[in-house]
Amino acid sequence: MSIHSRLCYIENSNVNRPADGEAALRSLLAKVRTEYPVKSIELGVMNHLAANLKGQNRLKEYEIMGNECVIAARASGQSAKKDLIVALTHLARAQYMLGKNDLAERHQRESVVNSLAIPADLPLAIRSLSRLESWIREWGRTTEADKLKEEIDNLVERDTADKEGVY
Repeated sequence: MSIHSRLCYIENSNVNRPADGEAALRSLLAKVRTEYPVKSIELGVMNHLAANLKGQNRLKEYEIMGNECVIAARASGQSAKKDLIVALTHLARAQYMLGKNDLAERHQRESVVNSLAIPADLPLAIRSLSRLESWIREWGRTTEADKLKEEIDNLVERDTADKEGVY
Protein backbone atom coordinates (compact mmCIF):
# COMPACT_ATOMS: atom_id res chain seq x y z
CA MET A 1 0.00 0.00 0.00
CA SER A 2 1.39 3.42 -0.92
CA ILE A 3 1.93 6.11 1.70
CA HIS A 4 -0.82 8.20 0.11
CA SER A 5 -3.27 5.29 0.26
CA ARG A 6 -2.26 4.58 3.85
CA LEU A 7 -2.86 8.25 4.77
CA CYS A 8 -6.29 8.15 3.15
CA TYR A 9 -7.10 4.93 4.97
CA ILE A 10 -5.96 6.31 8.34
CA GLU A 11 -7.89 9.51 7.83
CA ASN A 12 -11.11 7.84 6.71
CA SER A 13 -11.11 4.87 9.08
CA ASN A 14 -10.47 6.94 12.20
CA VAL A 15 -12.92 9.80 11.71
CA ASN A 16 -14.64 9.08 15.02
CA ARG A 17 -11.48 7.82 16.73
CA PRO A 18 -8.90 10.59 16.35
CA ALA A 19 -6.62 9.17 19.04
CA ASP A 20 -6.39 5.93 17.04
CA GLY A 21 -5.68 7.99 13.94
CA GLU A 22 -2.94 9.83 15.79
CA ALA A 23 -1.31 6.57 16.86
CA ALA A 24 -1.45 5.26 13.30
CA LEU A 25 0.00 8.52 11.94
CA ARG A 26 2.83 8.52 14.49
CA SER A 27 3.63 4.92 13.58
CA LEU A 28 3.58 5.76 9.88
CA LEU A 29 5.78 8.82 10.47
CA ALA A 30 8.37 6.68 12.28
CA LYS A 31 8.35 4.21 9.38
CA VAL A 32 8.65 6.98 6.77
CA ARG A 33 11.54 8.59 8.63
CA THR A 34 13.52 5.34 8.59
CA GLU A 35 12.52 3.83 5.25
CA TYR A 36 11.85 6.71 2.85
CA PRO A 37 14.53 9.20 1.83
CA VAL A 38 12.00 11.53 0.14
CA LYS A 39 11.34 14.42 2.53
CA SER A 40 8.07 15.42 0.85
CA ILE A 41 6.57 12.10 1.97
CA GLU A 42 7.61 12.80 5.54
CA LEU A 43 6.18 16.32 5.32
CA GLY A 44 2.89 14.97 4.05
CA VAL A 45 2.57 12.63 7.02
CA MET A 46 3.59 15.40 9.42
CA ASN A 47 0.94 17.72 7.98
CA HIS A 48 -1.69 15.00 8.41
CA LEU A 49 -0.58 14.54 12.01
CA ALA A 50 -0.89 18.29 12.59
CA ALA A 51 -4.46 18.21 11.24
CA ASN A 52 -5.24 15.25 13.50
CA LEU A 53 -4.02 17.16 16.57
CA LYS A 54 -6.17 20.13 15.57
CA GLY A 55 -9.15 17.80 15.26
CA GLN A 56 -8.52 16.66 18.82
CA ASN A 57 -8.37 20.32 19.93
CA ARG A 58 -4.85 19.77 21.27
CA LEU A 59 -3.86 23.24 20.23
CA LYS A 60 -0.43 23.56 21.86
CA GLU A 61 0.68 20.27 20.31
CA TYR A 62 -0.90 21.39 17.03
CA GLU A 63 1.21 24.55 17.15
CA ILE A 64 4.37 22.56 17.91
CA MET A 65 3.72 20.12 15.04
CA GLY A 66 2.89 23.03 12.71
CA ASN A 67 6.23 24.63 13.60
CA GLU A 68 8.07 21.33 13.02
CA CYS A 69 6.36 21.07 9.62
CA VAL A 70 7.45 24.62 8.71
CA ILE A 71 11.05 23.91 9.73
CA ALA A 72 11.11 20.66 7.74
CA ALA A 73 9.51 22.27 4.68
CA ARG A 74 11.97 25.17 4.71
CA ALA A 75 14.86 22.74 5.03
CA SER A 76 13.58 20.85 1.97
CA GLY A 77 13.66 23.97 -0.20
CA GLN A 78 11.62 24.72 -3.30
CA SER A 79 10.42 21.15 -3.81
CA ALA A 80 8.33 21.54 -0.66
CA LYS A 81 6.54 24.76 -1.66
CA LYS A 82 2.99 23.42 -1.23
CA ASP A 83 4.03 21.54 1.90
CA LEU A 84 5.39 24.82 3.26
CA ILE A 85 2.09 26.56 2.55
CA VAL A 86 0.14 23.80 4.30
CA ALA A 87 2.57 23.87 7.23
CA LEU A 88 2.38 27.66 7.54
CA THR A 89 -1.39 27.43 7.49
CA HIS A 90 -1.36 24.82 10.27
CA LEU A 91 0.99 26.97 12.34
CA ALA A 92 -1.02 30.14 11.75
CA ARG A 93 -4.33 28.43 12.58
CA ALA A 94 -2.91 26.99 15.79
CA GLN A 95 -1.59 30.39 16.82
CA TYR A 96 -4.90 32.03 15.94
CA MET A 97 -6.80 29.46 18.02
CA LEU A 98 -4.37 30.07 20.90
CA GLY A 99 -4.92 33.83 20.70
CA LYS A 100 -1.42 34.54 19.39
CA ASN A 101 -2.78 36.92 16.78
CA ASP A 102 0.46 38.66 15.78
CA LEU A 103 2.19 35.36 15.09
CA ALA A 104 -0.89 33.94 13.39
CA GLU A 105 -1.09 36.94 11.08
CA ARG A 106 2.63 36.82 10.27
CA HIS A 107 2.54 33.13 9.34
CA GLN A 108 -0.71 33.43 7.39
CA ARG A 109 0.75 36.34 5.42
CA GLU A 110 3.77 34.18 4.62
CA SER A 111 1.39 31.45 3.46
CA VAL A 112 -0.32 34.00 1.19
CA VAL A 113 2.99 35.15 -0.31
CA ASN A 114 4.03 31.57 -1.02
CA SER A 115 0.60 30.73 -2.44
CA LEU A 116 0.71 33.67 -4.82
CA ALA A 117 4.09 32.42 -6.05
CA ILE A 118 2.32 29.39 -7.58
CA PRO A 119 0.35 31.02 -10.41
CA ALA A 120 -1.22 27.75 -11.50
CA ASP A 121 -2.90 27.28 -8.11
CA LEU A 122 -5.04 30.35 -7.55
CA PRO A 123 -7.56 28.46 -5.37
CA LEU A 124 -4.77 27.86 -2.85
CA ALA A 125 -3.93 31.58 -2.82
CA ILE A 126 -7.62 32.50 -2.54
CA ARG A 127 -8.04 30.15 0.42
CA SER A 128 -4.96 31.57 2.19
CA LEU A 129 -5.96 35.15 1.55
CA SER A 130 -9.59 34.55 2.57
CA ARG A 131 -8.53 33.16 5.94
CA LEU A 132 -6.29 36.19 6.51
CA GLU A 133 -9.08 38.56 5.47
CA SER A 134 -11.54 36.98 7.91
CA TRP A 135 -9.08 37.27 10.80
CA ILE A 136 -8.22 40.89 9.99
CA ARG A 137 -11.94 41.71 9.83
CA GLU A 138 -12.56 39.89 13.14
CA TRP A 139 -9.78 41.93 14.73
CA GLY A 140 -11.60 45.13 13.75
CA ARG A 141 -9.27 46.26 10.96
CA THR A 142 -12.10 46.74 8.48
CA THR A 143 -10.31 49.01 6.01
CA GLU A 144 -7.43 46.57 5.66
CA ALA A 145 -9.86 43.64 5.41
CA ASP A 146 -11.78 45.43 2.64
CA LYS A 147 -8.56 45.81 0.64
CA LEU A 148 -7.82 42.11 1.08
CA LYS A 149 -11.37 41.30 -0.05
CA GLU A 150 -10.77 43.31 -3.24
CA GLU A 151 -7.57 41.33 -3.82
CA ILE A 152 -9.49 38.08 -3.31
CA ASP A 153 -12.17 39.20 -5.78
CA ASN A 154 -9.47 40.00 -8.35
CA LEU A 155 -7.90 36.56 -7.89
CA VAL A 156 -11.29 34.89 -8.30
CA GLU A 157 -11.79 36.78 -11.57
CA ARG A 158 -8.31 35.76 -12.78
CA ASP A 159 -8.88 32.08 -12.09
CA THR A 160 -9.79 30.58 -15.45
CA ALA A 161 -9.03 26.93 -14.67
CA ASP A 162 -12.60 25.83 -15.36
CA LYS A 163 -12.53 27.53 -18.77
CA GLU A 164 -9.37 25.57 -19.53
CA GLY A 165 -11.02 22.28 -18.58
CA VAL A 166 -9.24 21.98 -15.23
CA TYR A 167 -11.23 21.42 -12.08
